[in-house]
Amino acid sequence: MEQVEQILKKINFSKSKKFTATVGFDGFIDEIYYPIKTSSMKQKSYFNQLSEFGEHLAKLSGSSCDIEICFQTLRPGGSGPLLAHALGTFGVSTTCFTAIDGHKRLFTRKLSSNCQFISLGKPGRTIALEFKYGKLMLGDTDSFNEIGWNRLQEQLTKNNCEKLLTSDLLAMVGWSHIPGMTDIWRGILTILPDEPGALKPLLFIDFADPGARNEADIKETFQLMHDFRKHFFVILGMNKNEASVIHSRLALKCNAEDYFGIAHLLVNAGYISEVVIHMLDSAYAVSSSQRSFVEVPLVHNSVVMTGAGDNFNGGYCWSRLIGMDTCEASIIGAITARSYISTGLSASIKKISENLIDIAKMIKVQRNN
Repeated sequence: MEQVEQILKKINFSKSKKFTATVGFDGFIDEIYYPIKTSSMKQKSYFNQLSEFGEHLAKLSGSSCDIEICFQTLRPGGSGPLLAHALGTFGVSTTCFTAIDGHKRLFTRKLSSNCQFISLGKPGRTIALEFKYGKLMLGDTDSFNEIGWNRLQEQLTKNNCEKLLTSDLLAMVGWSHIPGMTDIWRGILTILPDEPGALKPLLFIDFADPGARNEADIKETFQLMHDFRKHFFVILGMNKNEASVIHSRLALKCNAEDYFGIAHLLVNAGYISEVVIHMLDSAYAVSSSQRSFVEVPLVHNSVVMTGAGDNFNGGYCWSRLIGMDTCEASIIGAITARSYISTGLSASIKKISENLIDIAKMIKVQRNN
């Protein structure tokens, strides 16, 4: 496959290059569980699908029930830290503004040594119920009410501010978790230079399920994204659910499952430079010059699902940093997520290259330049 050869050449060429990233602003302690369907002394069986679990709950409507869960692991979480870790594993020197008060040792011990973590407050808590092909995340985010532009300014020493303003990539993720996130965006706009540089850095934005946020909040974020375009090449990453919410809140004139249509309308409206919408095994990407769809083999025996989207984002952002186009970046993003789902680990450049070669003939690509 000629495209795979081109990707491998770009990966090989990138090894001599060094990139920097600044990521923020959430942070969680994740508790991962499997919900149990049936249990006996000898074995347990688990719910495979979120829909199966939902049907079970629906049958019990109007009564009480007890769901047994099987603990898997406790680990650092949050869109910011997991994206930072994925980037760090690719060799990107990453500064992560996050919420890890009281838990810094857990984050520094478990996540990439290429990451520097600067705490903005106490972490949220996630109880994640994982299924074979999905997850249900229950999040306690009360501690995030303290996080806003004022809190970030307290941590913006001259050195940290320089990192934020000069990084090759700025990633602002987990918007829906933090009530003061829009305030942070406005604040960052006030410290950007009046005139942008000749080469715009990347700005990656991820909502992290905005279903609970109202229409006015979401519309304001898109206006701010438009304002950021003066200084950055702005990329919006979403999963299928997030794309559906944005379609509804902005009343986009296309089918809710027309992911190319959603992406084209957002790009053509001038809000953002590029949109990528990812699923478990595929991704749609649209910029002003290209649109693409890629599909990789689905992982049937997942080790972990929580963090798969963050690893997709890490692979996608790193690929764009080293000069890949949207189609190539979607392939690397999908392979990065696939590797993470099957191993529970963020993949190195070497591992991604090996996985790319292994499944090259099974990758499906549609692209229009």
